[in-house]
Amino acid sequence: MEFKTVFNDVNQDLPLIYMWEIINLNGEVFGRYVGKSIKADRPLKRYKLNVINILNKKPYHNKSKPDGYRAIHKKLAEAHIDGSYSIILTFLCNVLGSQNINEIEQYWIKEKNSQGKESWQLNK
Repeated sequence: MEFKTVFNDVNQDLPLIYMWEIINLNGEVFGRYVGKSIKADRPLKRYKLNVINILNKKPYHNKSKPDGYRAIHKKLAEAHIDGSYSIILTFLCNVLGSQNINEIEQYWIKEKNSQGKESWQLNK
């Protein structure tokens, strides 16, 4: 899975908020997801691995949820197979120790309109 990364001066070794966007050839959003992580390794590596596992028909890494792939994983796999989408990972901000990472994530989910009833809103 190929994707462009926008770092925005975010320290990759600190907790952070990130966003996946999948854009079609007309510039329309095909998928958008906002997430949180304790460092950049998770969005940089785990999502690609999940897409590879989906393509290879392997179960989700959590054995208690073999079908546990989230909507973003499935959309990324779909976009990868199609090959005509732009996939962008954007690091939105770091989360300081005094801040609540869940509250910051919820702020960005609302700010980026990634939760709702539209098929491209992938925060469920």
